[in-house]
Amino acid sequence: MGFVDKLKGWTPFGGNQILNPEGDHRPTWETVINGEATYLDMTDLMEVYHTIPHLKIAINAKASMTSNGIYKVLDRNNEEVENHPLIALLESPNFLQSKNQFVVNQVINRSVYGNAYILMNRQTFGISSMFVIPTEDIKIEYTGKLYNQTEFSGVIKNIEINQETYDVNDLIFLKENDDRLIVGESKVKTLKQQLSNIKHAYDARNMNITQGGARGVVSLGERVDKDGMATNPMTQAQKEKSEESFHNDYGLGKGKKKIIMTTMGVEFTSLSAPIKDLQLFEEIDDDSRVLLDTFGLNNDLFSKVKGSTFNNVEIADKRTYQNTIIPEANLDSLQIGKQSGMLEEGQRLTMDFSHLPCMQQDENEKVKIQNTAVKSLSMALKDGVITIEEYKNSLPKSLLKDGKKKRV
Repeated sequence: MGFVDKLKGWTPFGGNQILNPEGDHRPTWETVINGEATYLDMTDLMEVYHTIPHLKIAINAKASMTSNGIYKVLDRNNEEVENHPLIALLESPNFLQSKNQFVVNQVINRSVYGNAYILMNRQTFGISSMFVIPTEDIKIEYTGKLYNQTEFSGVIKNIEINQETYDVNDLIFLKENDDRLIVGESKVKTLKQQLSNIKHAYDARNMNITQGGARGVVSLGERVDKDGMATNPMTQAQKEKSEESFHNDYGLGKGKKKIIMTTMGVEFTSLSAPIKDLQLFEEIDDDSRVLLDTFGLNNDLFSKVKGSTFNNVEIADKRTYQNTIIPEANLDSLQIGKQSGMLEEGQRLTMDFSHLPCMQQDENEKVKIQNTAVKSLSMALKDGVITIEEYKNSLPKSLLKDGKKKRV
């Protein structure tokens, strides 16, 4: 298929009109030849996730960090709505999972496939449970309409989960924040070259350790007879005797000779290259950095040969939350709140991470600023510069609740 044909086949849904959003996910771990380079088969993205440790470590770290957040429902004034039923549901979404396990499951699916789908089981009293459905178990049939529609029911015709049909309103759609409108694109696919290099680098190291292959060629130097004619460097009998002696008498094990002493004019031609010269470790490090950057994670959060300082780790932790975890968590939360239908007008679902140690510095700075403002206002009130009403109106909003001042 040419480039123009590929453009003709593109749709804002991320594929054909009737499809499993990520294609046919049948397990296969064979490599395919593309020109001169050899790449992993990316048909089954979850198999890639389970096979490449660097990818799994990165995605699991992202999911674990996200699960540290606390769900909250806020009103139009950014005030928390207490005892909201949606929060109670998300804290115990189903009989198998806690909130943290639910969030981890959700982030892993979105990170691997570019999409995550949450099934809402409805009863007469409302939503009884929520489950993150494995993306490979979902088949979606689209109507082909998009820009003139106002809700998902006008875009999606049919949803099948393990051959059972579900209503479009029973599903919450989450996707990566990319250029696709309905079905997100998997970031794992963009790492095809890096993931292939990591796997092949480890394969090369494993082969060198377990099998090794021929390290080189042992031969007799070319000999010349009395008439000046070249003769065979080594006879078959000499070759077999040398091989037998090499395997039986020499090696690194106990009782083996470490150095070969011979009266023959033996020559050795090396066929192997030192692992260091192949720069496999450097290749893995470079590919790992690209992988972490793709998922918005800081390299200082992960193990490496040259360890990070405590200060670097603390900064990396904070920046990862600020630049990646919090924005993505709030995008997911907004969609969950909106599509659940459990929020009133002006309310929104969010995830709060202000309780984490790495985020406390900002909170402490806010408290210091508030304390300074309160002290200045108190002095002005004591000196008669402002009235009590002006004092109350000038207090930071975060210190007021139901018209009463909260303790700082």
